[in-house]
Amino acid sequence: MKINKIVACVDGSEASPLVIRQALDWAEREGAESLEILHVVDAKVELPLLEAEFEGAADPRGEVEAKVQTKVEEMVRANLEGNETVPWTIRVIIGRPYEVIVRRAREIKADLILLGHRRLSGWERLLLGSVSSKVVPYASCSVLVVRAGQEKIGKVLVALDGTEESRSVAAFGLDQARLLGAEEVLFLHVVEEVTEATYTYWGSFTVGPEYYARARKAAEESMDRLMADLCREREGELPLCRCRVDVGRSHAMIIDKAEKEKADLVIVGDRGVSSALEGFLLGSVSAKVVRYSPSSVLVYRLAIDK
Repeated sequence: MKINKIVACVDGSEASPLVIRQALDWAEREGAESLEILHVVDAKVELPLLEAEFEGAADPRGEVEAKVQTKVEEMVRANLEGNETVPWTIRVIIGRPYEVIVRRAREIKADLILLGHRRLSGWERLLLGSVSSKVVPYASCSVLVVRAGQEKIGKVLVALDGTEESRSVAAFGLDQARLLGAEEVLFLHVVEEVTEATYTYWGSFTVGPEYYARARKAAEESMDRLMADLCREREGELPLCRCRVDVGRSHAMIIDKAEKEKADLVIVGDRGVSSALEGFLLGSVSAKVVRYSPSSVLVYRLAIDK
């Protein structure tokens, strides 16, 4: 996947400088034609506070946008770190953050969105969610959610599910791990645990140790073939590649394994959702991983059937 257009979203949080640095690195590494640094002034929360500073001004919104533009430019220049040759622009928009980010990425036909992950309390995650977990299901391109403090990518976890798209996710994950200079890649296939509700609905087969043993064996054989194909198709040195098959709930297993393996980056595929109702009722594995993973998460946007 060639990344030509990048949108990097900053909000002044502790993750913002890292978002900028990683966006500049991605743009330089990919030879991207454009990098837009986007700051969304939250119309409901931030705008009233900022406008109060310019009470009586002829154009308070314009004053707010100009002030934020200056602040963001200072932040970018402070984090260039030798990337002065990368072309970048700044855009300030007032609105609801996740809606503006999704819409802006579609407008410019972005290939990648970068944004930071704010540290929310358990109640905040439950009641509000985060901007990143709201952007992921509806974005039309891949999304990289950056965790503060994770500068170097040494270990990458690539999550697979055995669907037809797993090959694309695995290939993308391996290629990105190599480009990022990762030393190790863990390919994780999660055999989805059959819940009591699912079993009751279908009721036509026995779910027990034998079923999971067969599923694990089939997954292991499939991963061995996939890894052999991917390695044969690529020239040059590759990171150390390991494969693992576990049984459980996909998002929980991915998060648990990322924590235990001390992964710096998790890569997971996602088709996105086609409607607000679908997103509300179903959510997605990737959105849950983004919300709770201890690592940075790159959601690779798969093609959506028309």
